[in-house]
Amino acid sequence: MRKTESGPFTVGRDHVVPQEDGTLLVFSKEPKDETWRLRKFRKTRVVVRGEAFYIAQIRDGGGACDLVYVLAPWPKDTSDLAGATVHYDEDYICALGETHERARERRRIGQGMLLLAPLLGFAQERTKRRWEKELEVPARVLTLYSCYLEGGVGFTVMVLATIWILSGHPAFLFPLLWQLSGGFLVTLDAIARYLYVGPLGPRYYGFLEYVFKREPLSVSVPEQPMKTPSPDSDEPSGAKEEPPEENPTAPS
Repeated sequence: MRKTESGPFTVGRDHVVPQEDGTLLVFSKEPKDETWRLRKFRKTRVVVRGEAFYIAQIRDGGGACDLVYVLAPWPKDTSDLAGATVHYDEDYICALGETHERARERRRIGQGMLLLAPLLGFAQERTKRRWEKELEVPARVLTLYSCYLEGGVGFTVMVLATIWILSGHPAFLFPLLWQLSGGFLVTLDAIARYLYVGPLGPRYYGFLEYVFKREPLSVSVPEQPMKTPSPDSDEPSGAKEEPPEENPTAPS
């Protein structure tokens, strides 16, 4: 950290300017992590040169930088606990830059994978959910694109096979029937996987994965509320109602 007695100083790539009212203006080249957010309670304590601050404002930096963080002195008489503590120094900025670089690399890989979305959507659901978590590639988008591709190919194959069968080529009848059956199976799989993404899901199955899936779909059954007796009732809570006894027939 390079500093002067009372003037501006730098922390990594950030430029910090002290103000007369005790606040600090942090001109940041890129947004910080989740801890640098405005909060009413459980604010983040930012320690700069041994003094504690909190994030009072976040401004648009314009062309010179991305954001300007306004750090106000941490109140000494507050009863609010800090949600997190950040030691704002060179090591922190270096570690934060490495984190941002890894995130940018994951986004670049994810954007490249979107170009192959119609093919990658045939992968298993477990694989697509891992891609979504690690590379920020939406599993829903991959599955839908593969459904569109599969449905279009299957329908086209069915139409072409039907035309060849009706045109009258008995020598190719058996292969054309296989082609027609394959097109029907592919089209049916595309429709089924599309329904699992929407009304029956959300599940992002791969090619025919729902056929071999062992666990059933979880169906949420609403719980029946317990009957609570009214204040004027003498019946205890949770008591079962007894059926009325039949009056015995009086002997004649």
